[in-house]
Amino acid sequence: MAIKLPKLGPTGKKVATGAAVAGALTLGAFTISKSAENKRKAGADATYDKKYPLSNNCAELKIFIERAKLELAQLQSQSGGDRGAKRIRERNTAALKSRLVEIEKYYATLDCVNKLAAIEENLPQAEPESKGMSKYIWYGVAAIAAILLFTNLSKRD
Repeated sequence: MAIKLPKLGPTGKKVATGAAVAGALTLGAFTISKSAENKRKAGADATYDKKYPLSNNCAELKIFIERAKLELAQLQSQSGGDRGAKRIRERNTAALKSRLVEIEKYYATLDCVNKLAAIEENLPQAEPESKGMSKYIWYGVAAIAAILLFTNLSKRD
């Protein structure tokens, strides 16, 4: 029984085969592109965190939610572009969706719906203008009737 020894190069170390080198390079490229993609995702998250910050102001949060929903709809309706543009759009859509969920959860924890309803209840209610308008309509009718009466009287003379 003969024992097979590994092939040794001029330095006495193992010589890597072409398949092993290609595999290592491919694995390294995936690792590099994964970390670069993770950095891009973190950048997109930071962009939307800055654009739509969390606030204790319920009205401001409501505006942020509406704007984020509009922007998300615009991102989802876009089409076309090369593979890079599609990846960017998918990355931004995912980042914006996650930010929108965060804002909506925070909005719910502030109990903004009840606060806004209480504020609206405490606002003074405006009187409907229809009550006062009928008085002015009658003034207008009376003025027109007086004008017609005087013009007819002046024609007779």
